[in-house]
Amino acid sequence: RTEARILFDDQAIYVGARMFDSEPLAIARHLTRRDDDGESVADAFHVALGPRNDGLTGVHFGVTAAGTQVDESLFNDSGSDESWDAVWSSAVSVDDVGWTAELRIPLSQLRFSSGTGQTWGLHLVRHIKRKAEEDWWAFIGKKESGLVSLAGHLTGLDVRGRRHLALLPYSTIRGEFL
Repeated sequence: RTEARILFDDQAIYVGARMFDSEPLAIARHLTRRDDDGESVADAFHVALGPRNDGLTGVHFGVTAAGTQVDESLFNDSGSDESWDAVWSSAVSVDDVGWTAELRIPLSQLRFSSGTGQTWGLHLVRHIKRKAEEDWWAFIGKKESGLVSLAGHLTGLDVRGRRHLALLPYSTIRGEFL
């Protein structure tokens, strides 16, 4: 069982998810680099948004049970660009009934039209590594092609865009031992 909640304010979209698991000690939590293929080694939760609801473009945000972030822009319905690095935050926690993920996606990282009563495309996806299981909120059949055009709908949004520059410093350390 998976439960998700989506909230928004004038700054961000917030996604909270509870992934129940009958074997919480078996949740795969291998840490990888950002934008690495995390679900190949860890349980993961993903959110894809189509803010323009055009069936062609969108964005994808994901986080593994170890806290590794993944993000990419989506284009031409099923193409993706992993070089896009949005500035957003996430947190995960594992407990005795499964794990939780919280994502905060600033509106400044998304392209959309301002207005009331908006409808965006939405995909929610859960990966369970040990079962080789992938669960989609909006079903996509194995013989269907496309991604953004097959999204479910997130309705009733009243968001207004603001542009600003966001910087997120980071560092990488490497060590070699002989």
